[in-house]
Amino acid sequence: MSKKNIKEVYDRQSYVHELVVIDGIMRSGKFLHVALASSLERSEMWQQYPMIDSIPLLYLTGNLSLSASVNLLRRELDMHLYYGMLGRRSNFRREDASSIWKYRDPQDYINRAESKSELDVLKMIVNKDISPIFCLSTHDVLCSSPEIFFEAYPNLRMISARRNPIDIAYSWHKKDWGNRIGKEERSLALAFVGNNGPIPWHASEWSKTYESISLPMDRIIYSIDWQIKETMKNYHNLTENNKEQVFMPSFEWVVKYPHDYLDK
Repeated sequence: MSKKNIKEVYDRQSYVHELVVIDGIMRSGKFLHVALASSLERSEMWQQYPMIDSIPLLYLTGNLSLSASVNLLRRELDMHLYYGMLGRRSNFRREDASSIWKYRDPQDYINRAESKSELDVLKMIVNKDISPIFCLSTHDVLCSSPEIFFEAYPNLRMISARRNPIDIAYSWHKKDWGNRIGKEERSLALAFVGNNGPIPWHASEWSKTYESISLPMDRIIYSIDWQIKETMKNYHNLTENNKEQVFMPSFEWVVKYPHDYLDK
């Protein structure tokens, strides 16, 4: 089969007008931030989608073009905002952190599920007759390809979660993230082909070193160290305007000063 000419993806004009991204590496305390951010007025129930997490990683590794990445992101967020405003695909599992039962008013989503006016809802979103804030939880955006998100949504706000790396390493170890990525059914983290099997995306630039490390905890420490350094490098490479759109609170500070955090 001959290779087809690659065409640029047509620019989609998103109707997600206000986006808050709560980002961070795994186990960095994002749930604390999403729970607080999605409790505020106009904010939708926070959500997390593996497809959206994958877009900046696939761009970084050359598997997606810039236009494809930006417009896939816009399409995914548009669809999820629209579905959320209809009460479609809402999570009703009571034990889940992303369940509507953890939202400030679960009845909102129950009422939406009874609505029959799909086109009316879409018109209100597009025409800005309603102004929902889309609250999105992501993994690894700032330490991979934050430019995708800023290109797609120039006015976004990002909360970049930080936490004591010792606590992150301990949490990874309890979850066995030194072994599971690409090898275990419940792991949805994107993996790539190494010399000896699957490797996590963050090890793609140092795969030989990653595969030479025998102890899972050592792989965890190397991984967290690399991701933290990449996060700060990418942050410092942002434009001054984009830096002002990123809030980088530490988990420990939020726990100690929650009112200051909410004011910010």
